[in-house]
Amino acid sequence: MTRTFGTLRETKAEYAHITYRRYEAAALPFDVRTLDEWLDEWLVKKAEDMEESAVYSYSMTLARLRGLLGHIRLQGLAEDDVEASPSRRDFPRTLMGHKVVVEKDTKSSAGERQLPLPDLVCDALAAF
Repeated sequence: MTRTFGTLRETKAEYAHITYRRYEAAALPFDVRTLDEWLDEWLVKKAEDMEESAVYSYSMTLARLRGLLGHIRLQGLAEDDVEASPSRRDFPRTLMGHKVVVEKDTKSSAGERQLPLPDLVCDALAAF
């Protein structure tokens, strides 16, 4: 990823921020949880303040993310993983028994549209 800054001062400030975050992250205790486990905990906390239908909607929206990235340990999760993986939806999906997602061929060009990751989820993952 390349970023451009208007001044040398802005560039140095960003470099200092990145360096600080790197050393700060190195000091954190090792977290063995996977993204899937963390999302389970996050949904339980969010469910306290949301209606049941909203919790269901979140869990269905996160199904794709879980399938693609759920096995990755939190400390091994990279920003590139989050940005690239869940943003495309190549096949229509059918939920079977509230557990299994069945992939199917697209029936029209509408099935090839881009669907973004919800801002709330993207922000939560980026903040972690």
